[in-house]
Amino acid sequence: MKDMKIKHIYLYFSTLALGVFLAVLMTGCSGTTTLPAPSQETPSATNATPTTASAMTATPTTAPAGTTPTTNIQTYTCDLFQVSYSDPWEVSIGRSNQVQLGGGNKKNFDIIAQSDTSKTAEQELAAILLVLNDENTHFQTIDVQPAMTIGGQSWRQVTWTGKNKSSGLDFKGREAVINYNGHQYRMSYSSLTSDFSQEDTHSFQVMQQSFAFKTAA
Repeated sequence: MKDMKIKHIYLYFSTLALGVFLAVLMTGCSGTTTLPAPSQETPSATNATPTTASAMTATPTTAPAGTTPTTNIQTYTCDLFQVSYSDPWEVSIGRSNQVQLGGGNKKNFDIIAQSDTSKTAEQELAAILLVLNDENTHFQTIDVQPAMTIGGQSWRQVTWTGKNKSSGLDFKGREAVINYNGHQYRMSYSSLTSDFSQEDTHSFQVMQQSFAFKTAA
């Protein structure tokens, strides 16, 4: 009888221990492990804000105000004639009824008026060409115009080329002569042959056409 009671007590405690163990086990299985919440901080990304196209668009460069080149036209005047010129030309010699204009880089434009009209325009021009022939090798005239209008009057004009004996450089130029109103006028201009075409268009012809007599016929 005593042994039966002991068995019942042992069985009771065993059952109780098993129940407690199962309860603990069930609690551990049904529990939820709480993981750290993911960070909600917005990562700092260097490219988060894309560069807009306008920030990379080049702005066309405009010329500053006042940079437009000016012609700066000036006029040389003497008793018998006047002639206009512009930068970079300037008067190198200017005296009574004579002017020499220099444009740099071997360019020149000269006008001389003298009272000696003992030679005709043709004779004076021939004498000028003889001097040029002595100063140049391979000298030749390439265009002779017996009637070239300058200042409203008809001049005799010759275009020439040659290699200067002193410098060895090739030159091209024109000589024009007229006897007018008791004076003989000579217009002479030249430049390096390589520059002549451009200078003739932009300088020589412009100055030649600006020439005007100061006295009436």
